[in-house]
Amino acid sequence: MNKENFWFYSGLITFSLVLGLMIGASNSPVIGALVTGVIGAGMAFLGLFFDRKKEDLKDINIPRPSAGAIGKAVTLFSVLLCVGVYLGVLYRNFEPTASSSKFVWENQNAPSTAYEAIDWILVKENLIKRGFTEQQVKALYNIRIAERNANKATQSNDSYSEAMPYYKMLQTVAIAEKKTNRGPASE
Repeated sequence: MNKENFWFYSGLITFSLVLGLMIGASNSPVIGALVTGVIGAGMAFLGLFFDRKKEDLKDINIPRPSAGAIGKAVTLFSVLLCVGVYLGVLYRNFEPTASSSKFVWENQNAPSTAYEAIDWILVKENLIKRGFTEQQVKALYNIRIAERNANKATQSNDSYSEAMPYYKMLQTVAIAEKKTNRGPASE
């Protein structure tokens, strides 16, 4: 394989994989149609307006491509585009979430009982399903800590009730339709 063929095929491989990843990772099928449509229109434009006649090429010493070069290039592009789309779909649908196992509280502000700790874990999951961010849940928990500290200072009864934990209160509220297993392109 000569140097020109190497760069042609490596460029074709890279372009088809990147294009496939963009199409596969997209949440909108419009991008797939748009990108491929623009590329097709660009190739048609180049083919129509920059076409050289065979008579013009007689004086230029250009090496002829091999008979199967176009077929190999189209086949390689098609296969790698499909591989790129598949990898993009995998990336979009199965990207692991990094912060799903962190506790809401910090070590010095842990819940006073195991029951309340489990309740807050369930509250965090419910609030995230409803579209709240980790920072918003943490801010809400900090309000709970301030409330607990204020109750200790005044020697009054704690407002937390084991008969009606927070996560049960959240079950009465409708959950927003948010897909949790989508990639960063979804945000």
